[in-house]
Amino acid sequence: MQFKGTVLGLSLLLATPAAFAESNSIGAGLNSIDYADSDYETTVGIELVAGYSFNENFAVEVGYMDWGEADDDVAPVWTISGHSLKIGAKGSLPVNDLVTLFAKGGVHSWDGEVETSNGSLVSEDDGSDIFGAIGVEFNIKENFAISASISRYDVDGSDLNTFGALALYRF
Repeated sequence: MQFKGTVLGLSLLLATPAAFAESNSIGAGLNSIDYADSDYETTVGIELVAGYSFNENFAVEVGYMDWGEADDDVAPVWTISGHSLKIGAKGSLPVNDLVTLFAKGGVHSWDGEVETSNGSLVSEDDGSDIFGAIGVEFNIKENFAISASISRYDVDGSDLNTFGALALYRF
């Protein structure tokens, strides 16, 4: 199965002792998701992440993103939905003790489907493609931060754009 590598990576990440890294992190948040170049409405999706920081400038992350469900504006109404499992590298540039800029990129394995308004399946597809993001992280407390980012996910040649907010806990 396509997700075995991501699941294995997440397992290894969480099993790694914190003594060998600056920090581990877990987070959850919401994304506004835009299906670029399509008639589908913007929707809200959920994102979960886990990360391992080698130092203050470099980390690896794994995550899950639910794309939510979006309807198109054309009759007959179709609904698109899907999700991604992702793994990537994150480069960070601390501006000061409170603000850090970051960029990340990697690969995501996705599943998506389109249904009619009565629930009949129109199409379904899956694959693996690249993603990239830029953002800013605000360190609220020593172990807690919030971030805002914009991301672009390639989905079989189409773009999935997100703007999201994430709460992170470091341990």
